[in-house]
Amino acid sequence: MNFESLPNEVLALIAAVVHPSTIVSYALTSKRIWKCSVKALELHRTRLSYRFVHDRSPQGVVSLLRSLIGDTSLSWYIRRLESWAARDKWEGWKPLTFVNAVESTRLLTAPEEAIPEIDNADEG
Repeated sequence: MNFESLPNEVLALIAAVVHPSTIVSYALTSKRIWKCSVKALELHRTRLSYRFVHDRSPQGVVSLLRSLIGDTSLSWYIRRLESWAARDKWEGWKPLTFVNAVESTRLLTAPEEAIPEIDNADEG
């Protein structure tokens, strides 16, 4: 039996269970298999957003962990998980706030009257 002779439904089911690292190769096998793999490819594309996960917004990490319980293949997409703060208690899992860039620049620069003037008359 030829692989291409399988019904479209079976080819779509195969695309749904193919490992994420090989879904693109599977879809590129033929035009017919690509058409049967469109839903699996769309899912693959949306899951690529999980490559870098951080906890600046803790709800993202919590929902990711909840998703991993139901679908372990999602873990293949995670390449980096950053924690921006230590949280010892559940109450600490709130979104982190950062200082505005303009405001932090204002805090770092000295007032103009604190900067000494340079007298260039001594050079000549």
